[in-house]
Amino acid sequence: HLEQSPLLKLNKLQPAKKYARFVYEKDRKNKTALITLLTAELRSRDYHSAELHLTELFKLDPDSKVGRGLRADFYLLTSRFKEAAEDYRVILQSEENEALILKYVNALYSDSQHDQALKTAEKWIYERPKSERVRSFLAMHYQQQGLEEEALFHYEQLAESGYNDPQALNNLAWMYFTRGDTRALDTAKKAYALTPPKSFLTASVYDTYGVILVNTGKRKQGIELLKAASELEPDNKAIRQHLREALATSPVN
Repeated sequence: HLEQSPLLKLNKLQPAKKYARFVYEKDRKNKTALITLLTAELRSRDYHSAELHLTELFKLDPDSKVGRGLRADFYLLTSRFKEAAEDYRVILQSEENEALILKYVNALYSDSQHDQALKTAEKWIYERPKSERVRSFLAMHYQQQGLEEEALFHYEQLAESGYNDPQALNNLAWMYFTRGDTRALDTAKKAYALTPPKSFLTASVYDTYGVILVNTGKRKQGIELLKAASELEPDNKAIRQHLREALATSPVN
């Protein structure tokens, strides 16, 4: 089956598109080829072609469930959040899984339907308390909303369950630090150990761990991490400020 093509599994998107297009052009009623082509186009951010092929898919099958899912993904990827949320809502009436609910609540939140997104995620977690990725969504978005008690509750639930996500642990470490909780150091150390040297999180994790180290007597190590964070993100004002404060108050031996 084309939709299970080894090319897609290996993320070889251009060869996958080329082969699927070849098959589809030979048989314009081949939905499998068209779906494979669409999937590869969305993954490679070829949104113009994907939109054209979505139209063709719905001409072949106006009630295509797979097509609705691909269209919802297309809407989400192209920032048409209201339309994405509506498609995901319809799909969820007949199919429920963690990946799908995450897309739905992200679409709602991105459409500024913050309360609805959080209520939907809370309901999901109430019914499925082991759904860690949805709980992580809740924790991070409660934190963004300034609802720290709610965020802290969900971060701690994740930590207790062994959910080793460096971003969640980094956020929890910072919340502990700002509250004077001694668990901040061990939590930051764990986030640091889980973070690759080059990722979108690296500077933030180095910053958090560095600040906590400086404030727990490990000044030299903390300043080294803050310098590394500043080098990774030289325009980050918060990191530069943390480094200045550490250098001003902490002589390096």
